[in-house]
Amino acid sequence: MGVLISSPKDGIFLSMDKKLKIGVVCICLNPNYWSFAPEMLWGLDTFFLKHPSIRDKYETEFMLWSDIPEKPEEIQQRLAEFLVSRGEAKTSLVSQEAVEILVEPSKKEDLVRQVNSLLETKKRVKVFPTEPIEWPMPTLMRYHLFLQQEEYLSQFDYIFYIDVDMRITDWIGEEILGEGLTAAQHPMYALRQNYQPPYEPNSKSSAYIPRPGRIIEEDGKKKFESLYYAGGFQGGKTEDFIKAMKEMRKNVDDDFTRNYIAIWNDETHWNKYLFNNPPSIVLNPSYIYPDSLVAEYYIKLWGRNYSPKIMTLTKKFTVSKEAGEAVSKMLSI
Repeated sequence: MGVLISSPKDGIFLSMDKKLKIGVVCICLNPNYWSFAPEMLWGLDTFFLKHPSIRDKYETEFMLWSDIPEKPEEIQQRLAEFLVSRGEAKTSLVSQEAVEILVEPSKKEDLVRQVNSLLETKKRVKVFPTEPIEWPMPTLMRYHLFLQQEEYLSQFDYIFYIDVDMRITDWIGEEILGEGLTAAQHPMYALRQNYQPPYEPNSKSSAYIPRPGRIIEEDGKKKFESLYYAGGFQGGKTEDFIKAMKEMRKNVDDDFTRNYIAIWNDETHWNKYLFNNPPSIVLNPSYIYPDSLVAEYYIKLWGRNYSPKIMTLTKKFTVSKEAGEAVSKMLSI
């Protein structure tokens, strides 16, 4: 007979005879995202419910919905084509039917390392082969993709989604485990006073939330409840998260019938669901902390109240300075 351990914070009871099964799901479509997968796997292996004091209580599996090819030469070809699209490699006409991709020696060495890293990652994770689709479909259709594997996902006690282009930098512990859904505050709106969140403004959308949202009373004064949740880290108990995914999938499909996409894609639908079904765990922006290139703008907003546990990464194909300036302008700081 197992010994029952209770967690006074969230009332979870764990049996010492059985590890809780935790599933972590990511989408990794198109070569511009592939390079993030090995680092995400390292972060999960190192920090995600892996602290020595708790790691024996959990069994974690990383699942990847990806279009990374099976053969090394196919991976290298796709990566080389991506370099051409970014102007970092050139093509040379070989015949009317074929071109050769010309890659600098240093870039070629990088390609070989990336190929080997991706092959090793694929050996260690559960990969669901997925056809590449253009932005914003990989993020907007995430719930459709995950629910194609509903039977497989149902084996887990908890499921968490995390953007593949993030870096785990510190211990992620039992504070993420609650009795329902887990959501992380969006860094742009954390600690802002009486700020109306950017909910879906179009009444035709299934994600629509009437303005001004929810009004609460604090210290005798009425104000907006300015909780707005990031889409990059979310999850919870499997039963609750699958239920949420099914409703959000339906809402996305309903919007498609109206030829409409919600203002912030899946994040907008996530916020609409949580507006009606509040999460049991609300995490601060430490779990979706902006990377160093734009963090200074957020620190002006909320001081040094948070330290990074999961950092969003500025992708190589985005202009970091412009991103930071855009954030600064939006915050009027």
